Amino acid sequence: MLQAKGYETKMYVMAVPKINSYLGIIERYETMYADDPMTARATPKQAHDIVVKNLPTNLETLHKTGLFSDIRLYNREGVKLYSSLETPSISPKETLEKELNRKVASKEIQPTLERIEQKMILNKHQETPEFKAIQQKLESLQPPTPPIPKTPKLPGI
Repeated sequence: MLQAKGYETKMYVMAVPKINSYLGIIERYETMYADDPMTARATPKQAHDIVVKNLPTNLETLHKTGLFSDIRLYNREGVKLYSSLETPSISPKETLEKELNRKVASKEIQPTLERIEQKMILNKHQETPEFKAIQQKLESLQPPTPPIPKTPKLPGI
């Protein structure tokens, strides 16, 4: 329809690991809540997980339609991961699945967890399951505390 009128249609998709995606919706909610609690919109984890699960197949379906002159996948740093112009015979599904399922290093996720924890404290959301899960994850990222050595007994004391 748009192509017949001389328009180009392109699709740009942000591809991030599942954990980063979920933390992103929590952080967005906490930021919105701080600005205006009445308009902040929370996304249940179940809804997030359904979308994430179906996204690669939906993207593949759209790729097969040929409606888009280019489909590109980028990560949050702006690095292009895929372009259908460069690899038209390859579906973006595999690239998206790879990024969604990529293991995230502790050092990559810790600053996000700490930011969200602070926002949740400011918003007084410490009693939520999300806050407790974030605290648990942060605690698991801390190096173990070495045991305190026993003080040797001195003779005569």
